[in-house]
Amino acid sequence: MQAQPRLSDSAIEGIAERILMAQQIRRIDQQRFMHAMLSKSFLSSRDQRLIRQIFDGVQRGVLRVVD
Repeated sequence: MQAQPRLSDSAIEGIAERILMAQQIRRIDQQRFMHAMLSKSFLSSRDQRLIRQIFDGVQRGVLRVVD
């Protein structure tokens, strides 16, 4: 698996905003967020909250995963 570059705070916020507005998440963004949460790199509490909100939305069926 290829190493993914660290997402900046502004990138996470921008992607999360797009996802929440469209009510869908691209599989690549889902993978990037998963990688960010599992990596040892630092995520701000806001970034962690946004990512958890996205994953909760997917789990509840509020957000669709698209390719």
